[in-house]
Amino acid sequence: MEVMWRACRSVIDKGVHTQGWSPAKVIDFLASNTALSLYNVKTEIDRYISCPEQALSYKVGKLKIKRLRKEAGKL
Repeated sequence: MEVMWRACRSVIDKGVHTQGWSPAKVIDFLASNTALSLYNVKTEIDRYISCPEQALSYKVGKLKIKRLRKEAGKL
């Protein structure tokens, strides 16, 4: 489920900020593609609408930290 949620967050981020998706379209997308309750869907969308590229930057940062930890373990 975590992978699907991350994928949906990335789609929403791009949809809202580059395709002009409305909040209603985001709600429909999340409700159709995740196991989140409608309440959780509605509380999550405000964050993605107000913070462009949040999902992308989170994932990029996570991957960078994992890579650095792996490199540090080789020392």
